[in-house]
Amino acid sequence: MWRGGAPGIEVPDGTWRKSSLVACPIFGSAKDDTVFIDGKPYPMGKHGLSRVLPWKLERRTEDMVAIAQEYTANKEIEVRGVKSRFPISYRVVANYTIDDYDGAEVLRVELSVQNKSAEDMPFALGFHPAFAPSPDSIIVTIGGKGMTTILPTAVERTETMGLPGTGIVNYYTPEFCVTMTHNFGNTWLWKPLSNAPLCIEPITACPLDKEAPQKELAQYPGYRVLHGGESITFEADLRVLVRKL
Repeated sequence: MWRGGAPGIEVPDGTWRKSSLVACPIFGSAKDDTVFIDGKPYPMGKHGLSRVLPWKLERRTEDMVAIAQEYTANKEIEVRGVKSRFPISYRVVANYTIDDYDGAEVLRVELSVQNKSAEDMPFALGFHPAFAPSPDSIIVTIGGKGMTTILPTAVERTETMGLPGTGIVNYYTPEFCVTMTHNFGNTWLWKPLSNAPLCIEPITACPLDKEAPQKELAQYPGYRVLHGGESITFEADLRVLVRKL
C-alpha cells in the first residue's frame, strides 16, 4: 500500500503515508528508545532498522518479486529521529508471489531473516499490510483461544489491539473481504484514526512495553534468537474477494 492505494493519491492529514514497512529487529517502541543485548545498551527507533533500510531487487518473474536488504553491525542509521545501532549484521528477504488457491488469486508474502554475524541475534519480525477502513466492517479471528469477533471502532478507541496466538484473520466490509493466514505467531491491529487504514499486522512478538523495566531483548515475549549464520522464514497468505454490489 502506498498513500492509501497508489502513488499520487492524496490522503487526509494524520493517516499513514508510508509504504507497507517491515519491522525488524524490534516491534514497537523500546523504553527510552534503547534495547539491551548482552548487557549493553543500543539506541533503537520504533519498529527497528528494517523500516528505513533500502531494498534491492533480487529476482522477478511474471508472478513473483523478491527484494532484499542488509544491515552491517553497529552502523548508525536514523529511525524516527533516533540514531539507531544494532550489534549484529543481518539480512532480510521479502518474497511476494501471486498464486492461485481454489479459483482465487492469493498474495503470498514470505519474510526471511538471516543472522550474518557469529553472535546470537535476538529479533522480532513482521510487516504492516493495511486496508481501506469501513464503518460497516467486522473482524473475525481464529487462534489458540478459538474464534473472536472485533469491531474496528474498538481498535480505534485503543489505537492498537493484540491478538496473541492468532493465525487466521478475516476482515469483512460491504465492498470486500480479506482473509489472512500466517505462521508468525501473533496478529496486531492498528487503527489510530477513523479515516486511517486498518493495519492487520502478522508479527512474531508482542510490541515492546515503553513503561516496563528494561531487560535483555531476547527475554521479551515472542522474541526469537538466531545463532550465527542461521536463518528463518515466515509466511502469510492474503486473499481478497471483492463483493458484487
